[in-house]
Amino acid sequence: MICKLCGRIIYDEICYTKDPRFCLDCGSNRHQYFKQRRDTLSSLREMNLESKIVQTKYLIREAVSEFGLDKVYISYSGGKDSTVLSHIAKTMYPDILHLFANTTNEFPETIQHIKWEREKNGTNIISVIPRDPSGKPWTFKRVVNYYGYPVFSKRVSNAIRTYQHALTPKTQANSIDYI
Repeated sequence: MICKLCGRIIYDEICYTKDPRFCLDCGSNRHQYFKQRRDTLSSLREMNLESKIVQTKYLIREAVSEFGLDKVYISYSGGKDSTVLSHIAKTMYPDILHLFANTTNEFPETIQHIKWEREKNGTNIISVIPRDPSGKPWTFKRVVNYYGYPVFSKRVSNAIRTYQHALTPKTQANSIDYI
């Protein structure tokens, strides 16, 4: 077997026992990375609101410092989370760019809110509709016709995709077991 990360041949002596797809080094590093992520997320959840706002402002300031205000934007969906992020960012950088990707599947109220943010609240929002290389828009209906209807979760969707594109019957069987 070959390690999924580094490509080394995996022998019994260097196999990461918790996940045999990886060599011992890559498996251990991956495990440590995910443990650190879990610990970080756990500590972030325990922070009070004021600390979360301070942390958010710090991260926004760092992004603008690193890349410049002309290369940083808010991915804006019109929902409550992106609206809170927008409000915090606009207190620091009033003209920061917001990008709204219109999937053509939004509720009419979301579109009204985006319009209100732009016209009445003065938010710098650009609306885009995803397009294929020929310029044809990717509407929700077109995506469903081409890829199928999105169901369940990303994990289940990945298992279905694995089944559809499996190179071996064993891979197909494993993806069915997963589902």
